[in-house]
Amino acid sequence: MTRTKSRIGASALVFVGCALAVVACDVGDTSTIIPSGGASGVAGQSGSAGRAGAGIGGNSTAGGAGTAGSAGSVIGGGGGGGAGGAGGAPNNCTKLPNSLLLTDFSPTTFKAAENSSWKTSKADLWGNSDSLTGGDVFYQGKAESAPSVTLHNQTLTITASVAAGDYAGYMFNFKPACTNASISNGLAFDVLSDSTVGNATLKVQMQQKSDYPSTANPGSRPGDCVPSSVATQYNDCLSPATTVVSSGTPIAPGTVKLPWTAFAGGVPVSAVDSGQLMAIQWQFECPPDGGTIVSGTGGSGGSGGSSGGAGGSSAGGATAGGDTGGVSAGGAGGSNAGTSGDPGVAGSGGSSAGSGGNAGSDAGSGGTAGSSGSAGSSTTAGSGGTSGANSAGSGGSGSSTPPPCVVSITIDNVAFYQTR
Repeated sequence: MTRTKSRIGASALVFVGCALAVVACDVGDTSTIIPSGGASGVAGQSGSAGRAGAGIGGNSTAGGAGTAGSAGSVIGGGGGGGAGGAGGAPNNCTKLPNSLLLTDFSPTTFKAAENSSWKTSKADLWGNSDSLTGGDVFYQGKAESAPSVTLHNQTLTITASVAAGDYAGYMFNFKPACTNASISNGLAFDVLSDSTVGNATLKVQMQQKSDYPSTANPGSRPGDCVPSSVATQYNDCLSPATTVVSSGTPIAPGTVKLPWTAFAGGVPVSAVDSGQLMAIQWQFECPPDGGTIVSGTGGSGGSGGSSGGAGGSSAGGATAGGDTGGVSAGGAGGSNAGTSGDPGVAGSGGSSAGSGGNAGSDAGSGGTAGSSGSAGSSTTAGSGGTSGANSAGSGGSGSSTPPPCVVSITIDNVAFYQTR
């Protein structure tokens, strides 16, 4: 049978319909296939979830629902619309009041007596009904580094003697658990001309909910950072910070402006999120070599004195006197006896003979024994020489203990600011 032109056209439509409907077709005998209504279209894709509400800005509303998916484009019935996206979570931090000034230390924004000083925390100290409010906190590493503050002439002076290698800080706590200050661009405060940081580094830190330990104040000011333990909570969770002045550099008077973009180093969130702020910290860090040191090294130690003067002679030079006494016997005895006189010569016709001469006198008396000679006196030993001073000479002016960093900084007009 010869097929007409019109029949060929109908067969072509059937093949197209099979391809579009993705169904099995038996085209063995096209003359028996009658086109019917198209198959139901494939359902459209689900709509994307709505974007979560932004964490900054005013108290954010939930994100809008996602747009439904478009109907299926297949010939025949349309596909069902996609499901709407879930809304974003709102920012629950307290919105910053219209006044960006925290305090100018006047009686209207600061609750302390003129010329008063203190070093323990006050829960309600600064701000008023038109602005953010809060108290203060003191902290340090070692007890001797503890800071204090003094109110005078509507300014506040922070003082501390920070030990070498230690730190100390003063903090403005916000009374709300967290504050949404996203309408602001940064923090500003004035530094007066009589300020010094004594060779310390001055950093400003911004406490924020994402980096505050969940274990620090779980009842009143819970943070979102979960530390490994309470003992390590302030090492595991860190606030973003910026350096105002480095060690060895004097602090210049004037207004200090710190944009939120200047802060970094927070853990686990590095940058400042101004929609969840909790506190401001002024922190002073003294280097290991301490405060300002006078140039030049310490004097060398003096040499020790001579160990001892030379002793005198060990004994007098002369030996003891002669061991023997004087002559042991008197002088030599006298002559034994006088010799007998010679007989007289017979005188002629005279007497018969001259008398004999008298015998010589008896032996001479013994000489008196000489007195024993006194022993020669021993020479007195020479006195020992005085020993030389043994102590070392005094050292130079250098000190073995590094001096502290003596901090005295006066501030005024603490405020958030907006870039216009």
